[in-house]
Amino acid sequence: MLLSRLIRLVFPLQAIALVALLDLTPPAFAQADALPSWNDTSVKQAILDFVEKVTDESGQDFVPPKERIAVFDMDGTLVPEKPVPLALVPMLADIKEAVAKKPLLGERPAVAALLKGDEAALHAAGEQGIADLIAVATEGKSTEEIVEDVEPLLKKGAHPKFGVSYLEVSYQPMKELLALLAANGFQNWICSGSPVLITRELSDEMFGIPPQRVMGSNAGTKLDERDGKTVLVFDGTVDNFNDGAGKPVTINLALGLRPVFVGGNEGGRGDIAMMRWSKDRSGPSFQVLVNHDDGDREYAYSESDNYSLNAAQKYGFHVVSIKNDWKTVVGRSATEKKMTALTLAQEYEFRGGYPTPETTQKAFDEADLNRAVRAYRFFYPTVSNAAIWKENVRIGVEPNKRFGFLDTQPKHVGFTLNSDTPYGGMLLDLNVGPLVIEVPPGALLGAGLDINQRWIMDMGLPGPDAGKGGKHLLLPPGHTGEAPDGYFVGRSTSYRVIAGMRALPERGDVQGAINRLKTIKVYPLDPSAKWSEPTWFDQTPMPQNQTPTEWEGTFRFWETLHEIVSSEPPLADALTHYGDLAALGIAKGQPFAPDERTKGILEQAAKAGSAQMRVESLSDRRPDRVVWPDRQWQWAALRFENDKFDTPDYRDTYAAEKWFYQAIATSPAMFRRDPATGSLYWLGLRDKDGAYLDGSKTYKLSVPLPVPNRLFWSVTVYDAETRSQIQTEQAKAALRSLFELKDVSGEQTDLYFGPTAPAGQEGRWIQTIPGKGWFVYFRIYGPQPPAFDGSWKPGDFVMVQ
Repeated sequence: MLLSRLIRLVFPLQAIALVALLDLTPPAFAQADALPSWNDTSVKQAILDFVEKVTDESGQDFVPPKERIAVFDMDGTLVPEKPVPLALVPMLADIKEAVAKKPLLGERPAVAALLKGDEAALHAAGEQGIADLIAVATEGKSTEEIVEDVEPLLKKGAHPKFGVSYLEVSYQPMKELLALLAANGFQNWICSGSPVLITRELSDEMFGIPPQRVMGSNAGTKLDERDGKTVLVFDGTVDNFNDGAGKPVTINLALGLRPVFVGGNEGGRGDIAMMRWSKDRSGPSFQVLVNHDDGDREYAYSESDNYSLNAAQKYGFHVVSIKNDWKTVVGRSATEKKMTALTLAQEYEFRGGYPTPETTQKAFDEADLNRAVRAYRFFYPTVSNAAIWKENVRIGVEPNKRFGFLDTQPKHVGFTLNSDTPYGGMLLDLNVGPLVIEVPPGALLGAGLDINQRWIMDMGLPGPDAGKGGKHLLLPPGHTGEAPDGYFVGRSTSYRVIAGMRALPERGDVQGAINRLKTIKVYPLDPSAKWSEPTWFDQTPMPQNQTPTEWEGTFRFWETLHEIVSSEPPLADALTHYGDLAALGIAKGQPFAPDERTKGILEQAAKAGSAQMRVESLSDRRPDRVVWPDRQWQWAALRFENDKFDTPDYRDTYAAEKWFYQAIATSPAMFRRDPATGSLYWLGLRDKDGAYLDGSKTYKLSVPLPVPNRLFWSVTVYDAETRSQIQTEQAKAALRSLFELKDVSGEQTDLYFGPTAPAGQEGRWIQTIPGKGWFVYFRIYGPQPPAFDGSWKPGDFVMVQ
């Protein structure tokens, strides 16, 4: 009896299996942790002590199994409730549909706040607001219609902060607590303010709590008949909003006794009543109050009057600090990961040296997944560049015939594009032979890149013509002829080439810069070749997405890559990577028709590869990312020696992947940290305390003046999800020295970023979006020595009220 109780305390997730396999358990497991995602703090120990004493039949605090009831709030206790409560995610489509039919519904404060993504206004709408949302989403629909799309919508959407589906954002420490309680005879229940019908649809999968143990808010229903069958239809009312003092009433109706263990959270005042009711039971009890004090790993917020925290102190509830008590917030614990790796190794079985059929299948699946993830990361720049090519063709650019110029705005989606200068894009097809790009003298800069985003040549100010103008000759793959004199020569590894040029708007003259772009000429080296002079058109009015963001995590990534592999020569220094592709069915000259197994692996690899690159790009932990030890600023590009990310001993693939997930193009001049030439790119994504920049908060950035530049400088805001200029009602994403900041003076200028402009600062403010993360590039064109030697540096982002 004692040994089985010990097993349940130590191994709650594996209790049954461990008891069955007791004689085979390795001795090392004796030191396992029942709550591996919890730090070794007093709260964790108090939980373990409580569970032990109430399950000890010989002790005075023993609680019979039939009384071991544990009740948990859901939003903010088991899952994040920011930016909106979980149950509202699948309801959003229903609310939009209802407002489209009855626009007046959109004037209700909570409905308007939800549709605008205004978290503060949604919270301010209170209990009545949530009731309105439930009523609007459900009125006239049957119970079956409401629940049928809950799970698919939660799986489809990605949480804006954690980047995984909503069904995966439960708090790992609380899942471990639920497992610990269940393994020790507790019956776990949910008592939530969210609609009970929706909460029941996700409780089992997310928390292991069956739907019949879910209590929540109830929308009014009535019996109706449709298509000859009886159905329950929502009537647009809310019978019971299950919050605050209503929770004990609901629990009593469902259970008829006070719970022994209750979990709630600080932030909405709604859980204190049921915690007090539990505390006042006859016999031992335990209450935990989750405190949202970690703005980096989750969200930091509190009640203005600290009502719940004060109540916890007064009544002796245990306060759980997310920042201090939890090792992991969302995701598997370190122990689970180690056990998973051990399990994987143990699942390989060989008999007489030969693999079993199950081991054969498992090994091939895992090997192919490893190949696919490796290939995804390596070929991401290729697919990203293919997206640029495809989108430009879609909006009217024709290779060798019709080029486009763009006065970039937020509606033009492209990885860290900026509105500092107009862009001129030329799609070139070298199947016609060598082509000449004739760049006139003046303030132009750009480069030619092959379809894999391999650098071919710089042109204009950073190039060999140094802004004096010149003829730049592009030679196609395999070209053997001698290049004539009088040309700056570049050899492409692909037939498709994207030549991008930018014109500096001298004295803020954007139209003059565009006119300068249109004087660039392109023509064949062979004067006898059939050729018509290319024309230019304005792409600016057209919304466009020149990124693979809509399909970078899908099978379409591989279809696009197959098209490039089939039509272009392989990169000579990457044949090993093409070998990985060939093993997956992507090879030059061969059709790409994977079976269901391979297709599934490729889709899984696209999701995993994208997630890994996002982490490297936006949560970099390399020491050399830091620009100044006393600042949060990072280098946008980790390497600066050349365009290939090469060191003397190896190619820095980590640096390349970080760069290409958030940006496009490479060039020696672009990365060079040299006051004699080039430009500087600094990445800002955390405030002075190290927390990610949050679209619901307002920040100030102090910039010392003058900024050390020979040309100009700017700060551009990007959406962390799309890595593109943030799209808001302001329709602007940058503060630039040539435009908005041309008249700044004094010792420093203060720039502001947030949902609304501070009074009097409208001209030095960029709007952000509540519920969305964002980051900035601080760019200096023509940087001067103080930008390198540390005698000048911008401040950190500071949150302001």
